[in-house]
Amino acid sequence: MKAASNSVLNFHIKPWLQGLGSVSLFILIQLCIWILSWIGILKFETTDCWLYGTAMLFFYIILNSIFFFTAENKLLYYRNSIFTYLGTLVFIVMICTIISGKDVSEVETYSWILFVFSIVYIVFLTIINVLRKIVEIAIRQDKKLTDENH
Repeated sequence: MKAASNSVLNFHIKPWLQGLGSVSLFILIQLCIWILSWIGILKFETTDCWLYGTAMLFFYIILNSIFFFTAENKLLYYRNSIFTYLGTLVFIVMICTIISGKDVSEVETYSWILFVFSIVYIVFLTIINVLRKIVEIAIRQDKKLTDENH
């Protein structure tokens, strides 16, 4: 009897839930920073929201890339992941613009980081898709070899 594994690869979390988690974590961090600055423990810098926003986008990219390995319907997951990334990106940029009072074009460093993250995300998903196909081919070949030996 096989024991249940607690591996992260056994979980199937939809992309929109991953995006919602990233956005929620971003809002929670912003609220904590605001409360700490209100108490006087921390100084609130309005441009720091761009740092935390890009960190949460990176968190989404890593999390989503990991769960892409176990997606049953790759095409649907890929599509939903891209749309969720775009929605998360737009939401975080809007919130950061409201908090900092600066447009994404005014914070040039972060606009480049967001651009690079977007390209890297698509490359990650493509590499993972290619790796999945290679593993599927290797499993089929291994199965053929074991069937021939028996």
